[in-house]
Amino acid sequence: MAALLLGCSSTQLTHHSRGIDPPFCKNGLHGSRAVVYWDTAWRPNQKEIELREKILAEGISSFFGKAQCMKTIKISRRIGNKPVSMCSEVEIAADARTLDADKAIVIRIEELGPNLMLYLSPILWETKNEVLMRTKVMDSQKETIETDTTSHWYRGGPFMLLGTDSLHKDLDGTLDELFHGSRK
Repeated sequence: MAALLLGCSSTQLTHHSRGIDPPFCKNGLHGSRAVVYWDTAWRPNQKEIELREKILAEGISSFFGKAQCMKTIKISRRIGNKPVSMCSEVEIAADARTLDADKAIVIRIEELGPNLMLYLSPILWETKNEVLMRTKVMDSQKETIETDTTSHWYRGGPFMLLGTDSLHKDLDGTLDELFHGSRK
């Protein structure tokens, strides 16, 4: 009965990588000087974009501001007057080199939000917070991509009520697993 009232929560994270596998801090980033670039690629019907982007800006700044395996030189969504998503890999590497960075970390967030599913069964509802992101780590000196990784995080379950107020935990959990390999 308690499970019905409190819900059953689980966390699931999958990575698909080409190049260096996560966790990146144990596999190539340790001791690097890095510039973090990030942008979004929302679906056309995405709701509350401003709220999601505020959560992302705060979460990414907090995570990389306290990263111990590398020195974060700069966090930005733009190079010059262009959004990062409109820049080529050559432009990204060149900008990172001007800042004397070894690595350029490029993050594209495609989903950050709660999902509500309703059922006609004994399980009446289920919510899951979802984070879908693509992360590239580039060697800025050689202009090569060391990894291109897609990460998909789900947290929640039957009878859980999750919303946007807990998305910062999911973003931090995804980044922590991707860079440090320690699930929270």
